[in-house]
Amino acid sequence: GEMGIGNTTTSSAVLAVLLDAPVETVTGRGGGVTDEAFARKKAVIQKAIAINAPDRNDTIDVLAKVGGFDLAAMCGAFLGAAATRRPVVIDGLISAVAALCACRICPDVRAYLVPSHASYEIGY
Repeated sequence: GEMGIGNTTTSSAVLAVLLDAPVETVTGRGGGVTDEAFARKKAVIQKAIAINAPDRNDTIDVLAKVGGFDLAAMCGAFLGAAATRRPVVIDGLISAVAALCACRICPDVRAYLVPSHASYEIGY
């Protein structure tokens, strides 16, 4: 579940860049924030993308510029699991974005991903 610590913010930023999608279409409230905080969240994501200018064709650049350590680590875990032919579970928006990153780096990862549910998060 969502903990309200802001980790869906970086996930939404990465997703917006990789999918070349408007921030509003991939950003949810996360941990149930107020309308004011939700508007601020979307503005922060837009500003981070504008300032850091990640290259949407370079997944590692996107992770480095607008992602978080959690996303990078989870992406690496998915890559490692696939390299050792082990399945991994996608459990929510953050892991779904990490899985997308892993698949962009190595498309063969997809065969080892198991989605657990349909999340209420808009970007999922």
